[in-house]
Amino acid sequence: MELPKKIFKGFVYLNIEHPLVAWECYRGALISSYKNASNQVIDMSLFMANKISSGDNINLANELLFENVRLQYYPMVVSRLKCLYVFDNEHSAIAAQSWDEHFKSENLVELGVGAYNDTKVDANWVTFAERDKSGLIKSDYISSIKRYWSGEPYPNKTPHWEVLVEGYGIVWGIEHKQRAYQIIKEVMPKCLGLLEISRIAESMGFYLGHIFPHISRLSPSVYKLSYMMDMHELNDNYGAFIERLEQYKGPINYADAAQLFDEQKRLIITAGDLREYEKNFSISQTNLHNYNGWKTHTI
Repeated sequence: MELPKKIFKGFVYLNIEHPLVAWECYRGALISSYKNASNQVIDMSLFMANKISSGDNINLANELLFENVRLQYYPMVVSRLKCLYVFDNEHSAIAAQSWDEHFKSENLVELGVGAYNDTKVDANWVTFAERDKSGLIKSDYISSIKRYWSGEPYPNKTPHWEVLVEGYGIVWGIEHKQRAYQIIKEVMPKCLGLLEISRIAESMGFYLGHIFPHISRLSPSVYKLSYMMDMHELNDNYGAFIERLEQYKGPINYADAAQLFDEQKRLIITAGDLREYEKNFSISQTNLHNYNGWKTHTI
């Protein structure tokens, strides 16, 4: 596994009521978009997928505008579509509680962040962006978006710095994990065995059980958001994974782990049906505006 260029304490807001976010939280690590076993670049982070799932097309269109500017003028900085949004100090994190309904104190989680790449920007450029009556950011604001990507502070305001991270965040503490576990237990009770082996796998540096979003294009302006679970370590390298698992000496939830075996002690895996979280959405050609970041193939 690639070593991060930077390690630091971070803070993030998690919408733990969403079962897929709860799964990742209990599993123990948040991961920005990454390459899976077939070396295919995954489209976006779970953070951005949640924005799409919310049905807020205005917000999505504004994000694509920011991304268009990044691609044109600052292609080397971290994409908002594929990053973890992290605050590197608690003061900045608390100041964000006016942003959205899930930005509340009970959703604030501490992380140990490992960044392969990171970009520090002043969120005020987003908060105070010039918008029309519908909420869309005006096209003449593009010059200001450039200043956002260059890392400039917003004029005449105390900077509200956030860090866009390409990498991972290890969830610290147990309070949020316990809450996440109860949500998974209620929504996916037959998957607790997979959840437990996924948690153990993460602690050993494996991706087994990691849920990631994927975007496919259904037509020129219609897309599909779906979710996949990384199982390649069981499918492609079963023997090596089981060997490492047998050497594991950490804590185990034996009641949940028992779900992994049938009466003949054979390993069985029950995975959740992620299709219920799929969503089709449309983007106008105007909003796409030269944006080619999402692949045109279908699943």
